[in-house]
Amino acid sequence: MKNHYFKTITILFSLLLSIQVLIGQVQFKFRYFTVDEGIIHNNMRGVSQDSSGCIWFVTMDGLNKYNGSEYQTYRHNPEDSTTVLSNDVRYSFTDSKKNVWIGTAKGLNIYNSEFNNFKKFTHPDLKNELGIIADIAEDGNSVLWIGSSIGLVSYNLNTNKLKLHPINKYVGKKPDADLVERLIADNTNKIWLSFNNNGICIYDPESCVFRFFVNEPGNLKSLSDNNIERIYQDNNHNIWVGTYNGGLNKFNPVDSSFTRIVIDKDNSLTSRVRAMFEDDEGYLYFGTRGGLYIMENTNKFTLCGHTDHVFSKLNQNSVCNAYRDNVGGVWLGTYAGGANYADLYRKPFSLYEAKVDNEYFLKNPVVYAITEDKNGNLWIGTDGGLNFLNRKSGKYKYFTHDPNNPNSLTYNDIKCLEWDNEDNLWIGTNRGGLVKYNLKSKKFEEKYMHDPDNPNSL
Repeated sequence: MKNHYFKTITILFSLLLSIQVLIGQVQFKFRYFTVDEGIIHNNMRGVSQDSSGCIWFVTMDGLNKYNGSEYQTYRHNPEDSTTVLSNDVRYSFTDSKKNVWIGTAKGLNIYNSEFNNFKKFTHPDLKNELGIIADIAEDGNSVLWIGSSIGLVSYNLNTNKLKLHPINKYVGKKPDADLVERLIADNTNKIWLSFNNNGICIYDPESCVFRFFVNEPGNLKSLSDNNIERIYQDNNHNIWVGTYNGGLNKFNPVDSSFTRIVIDKDNSLTSRVRAMFEDDEGYLYFGTRGGLYIMENTNKFTLCGHTDHVFSKLNQNSVCNAYRDNVGGVWLGTYAGGANYADLYRKPFSLYEAKVDNEYFLKNPVVYAITEDKNGNLWIGTDGGLNFLNRKSGKYKYFTHDPNNPNSLTYNDIKCLEWDNEDNLWIGTNRGGLVKYNLKSKKFEEKYMHDPDNPNSL
């Protein structure tokens, strides 16, 4: 008997781990940070974290700092030079020296934590106003790279030297405007950046050469769209480019070409890719106007967060940005739903809850038996009948006793389940005897119950 129980527990544990592999990686529990909780605006342009662990929320109408329990709001006051330069905040960034930088539509701020206010970033070598600050990144040499209205600017955190990098030497089509909208520093300290609707560019700080890549009509190996939404480098040093209307692109360094990737052909909103991040297991996630997707391979994506998904429900489909904090959480900034937070350090088990009148949940929370059919679907015996879970759709089908239907289940209290060699499911009940369910005919075909007048019965 002990060996039987040990075997049963081992099977159940293996089964639950297989469930975790299939859907556990995308079963997030989101927490929402909106105006109802204290955020100044639901249009979330960016999220970052400072060295003290506080979360900074960047919106189109000011700035919030969140310490885990309270929000502090920062807005521009024209009569106070220590306030943020503009309510039109574009970006926040914490550098390796623990400085918090705030990019706005009217320049760059540095946060002064001692006095809880802001200082405008100025420099003797800066002849013109920076204007719009759209993006900030830091390379491995402690050089801060700033995407601004006047072009690409670098600021060395060790030497305090500032430099404007004009496009004097370049390969390809030179952009018409100077505004740098997106940028990253890759593992070789090269800068990937995008100018307004002019494709993508690689800048080499050593040679000072800008190399531009644009969409070439008829060339499927060129960039799919010139309007760039996001640039990202994963842990394997692959460069990914999200576009406004051309979906996802992966850069091939061998021949400097791009592979165009369609995330979801049935959802046109996924052609706009605005957020990317990677979890600790190496899975890549892409935020689109149509929800959050996880990439299983370059040809297969799974939707793991949108307003119709029961287990991982975003409060708004349109994901604009993503940020991973220092404790393993991910913050998703949305267009109109504030920030959505999920813990990426998932437990080794996934929870299957019961809810009334919801086909994505168990009908009853008391579970006695679990078995898997050849198609990978689950049959679950509960105190309220038999539940069938289609693991592809995530939907349940329920089998319960109906006193007016002699072909229904004999009793709802199910204690054990077992398959025979012909793929029939045998159901052991409490007070309802033994029942055989034919998977092909979808009928309860045989029922064995106790009959006090029949010595050959159960």
